[in-house]
Amino acid sequence: VMDVPTVDLARELVATDPGVMAGVFTPEFVPMHASPALRQTLELERLQNIATAGTKPDPSLPPPNIRGYVMITANDGAKAKNAIAASTWSTKVVWCGTFDAPRSGGSVIILDADKAADVEAALSRLDPGPCTVDGWWSTTSLVKLPVEARQ
Repeated sequence: VMDVPTVDLARELVATDPGVMAGVFTPEFVPMHASPALRQTLELERLQNIATAGTKPDPSLPPPNIRGYVMITANDGAKAKNAIAASTWSTKVVWCGTFDAPRSGGSVIILDADKAADVEAALSRLDPGPCTVDGWWSTTSLVKLPVEARQ
């Protein structure tokens, strides 16, 4: 997810990613709108880095500022959001965004959850519509985003 004005700029930036360059990751470029509150992530990350400055991370563990989440990519964002609202995951939404053309009406929803399989099992009983549920890694500071990011 990038906060850039054009898809072309996103393509240019993504082309420099080592994982993309090595063929490990295949990027997908879809314009999206999310709450402006998501922009607070960088400041939250900066504050977190200040708070942990000088600590020595354990090299056998993932970086201390990175953790797992669950990402739902839905074709029908409204239907998926309704299913989440009716589930035990309703209070675990961290942030969400809505896609523009060519995937208009679709959404990406990030949950504060450890296992994609647990989320997928819960949502399958509630008919979220066509969607994928994947594990996703990002900064630990995301859970500090304000409630506006969840809309």
